[in-house]
Amino acid sequence: MLPGETSTPLPVAAEAYTPPDAPPCSCQKARRRSSRLIFKERSLSNSRAIQDGPMGFFEILPVEMIYNILYELSIVDLSILTIVSKAVRGLVECFMDSKRGEDRLLLRVSLHHPACQEHHASLMQHFRRLGVLHKRVTCLYTTRDRLRIMEQFIRKLDLLSCLSCSNHCLALTCYGRFLHTVIAGWDEMECLRVYAIINSHVQRRLTQVLQSAHGCHGDDELYLRLFYRRVLLDQCEHQLERAFWLSRMLKPLPMVHQARMLYLLFGPVCFQEDGAVWLEMGDAESNTPASTVVLAELGSAIKTLHNYCREWTEDDIIGVIEEVTALPETWTPENVARLLTLCGENICVKLLGSKAINGRLEELAEVIVHLAKVCVKEHYSTQWVIQVTRRVCRYMDIPADRRSFLMAIPQTFKEFLMDMHDDAGEDTDPTDLYYMLEAQTAFQTELMKVAFADLLNS
Repeated sequence: MLPGETSTPLPVAAEAYTPPDAPPCSCQKARRRSSRLIFKERSLSNSRAIQDGPMGFFEILPVEMIYNILYELSIVDLSILTIVSKAVRGLVECFMDSKRGEDRLLLRVSLHHPACQEHHASLMQHFRRLGVLHKRVTCLYTTRDRLRIMEQFIRKLDLLSCLSCSNHCLALTCYGRFLHTVIAGWDEMECLRVYAIINSHVQRRLTQVLQSAHGCHGDDELYLRLFYRRVLLDQCEHQLERAFWLSRMLKPLPMVHQARMLYLLFGPVCFQEDGAVWLEMGDAESNTPASTVVLAELGSAIKTLHNYCREWTEDDIIGVIEEVTALPETWTPENVARLLTLCGENICVKLLGSKAINGRLEELAEVIVHLAKVCVKEHYSTQWVIQVTRRVCRYMDIPADRRSFLMAIPQTFKEFLMDMHDDAGEDTDPTDLYYMLEAQTAFQTELMKVAFADLLNS
């Protein structure tokens, strides 16, 4: 060191600074990890996922493998799986929406062709199980979302495109079985929303049929009959449920259309000619015991409305019967009497009582005469007619009216017998005269028994 110079320390080499997020140098060797350690860590991670996850072992499986497992399960097993937990229910729902789920749930057979009885039973069981599955999968959704999901599933099944199908088509029946299983236990307001959606499928056809002349749209008439009956009415297990759906169909309509709808649903129909047979009940040739079979369902429907629907008053029932028996022209008196016998004593008495109150005694006596004739033809007891006659007399406050009514009955018998005798020929059925004579004899005999019993009790 020279004199006058100060000593300065030598600079120390600074350590190289490496940013924390800088990539590792390529020249450095990667840290080796034991494959056994990797397997151990992965096993611990899977164990935590299985223990802490909501789906158990499904947490560690890929989606494709899970769908393959669910594909092998039956519909009943899938339904049970949906009530395990919310997460598993969501997993099953995703599976149902997938292509794999559609292949598992949707039948690859046509439902628009006739099937044997065993195949029909298996189809009903299949769609009932599908209904249970959908009911459980959508149990946490709102009614609107549940109906939307159900409608999407129905479109995939192609159950509504059967306008040109025959009476043996099973598509609508399967739809009805599925629907009633899904909505079982729903309250009335929810069922009203269900009906609004279902009715929207056929509202245009229904309006066209009701506003047109009878028989102009035979295909639509047949489709409406099959749709409403197989989807809503025929699947009901209880009369109260049947009355609810029937009332929903009829009550919003005017009375004329109510009667027409009733006849369309339950009246005589010809599937070969497509449509309801509107003129049959007004034809004298239909006055046969076979008409009882034809009118049995119509009488049962009217009884259901009367017995189980509070919104249907006595005047409503009487009005719709009078409208039905005038479609499209006035029925024969015997067919009117046959319908009244099928409706039951209470409805029959109320309708005849309204005629008595309005002073229509001749018409009333004519109905009583044909009630007696129908009872003889169908082998019913004539005592039923006597009971109806006695109850109708209570509607007449004036004794003179009761006397006139009771005297009009044998006179009506006499007139009908004379007319049938005068019109007897090759084209007439001789058994009609026999049945009328038998009816007169039986009615007078029972009436004499009642009068004699009342005399003894007085």
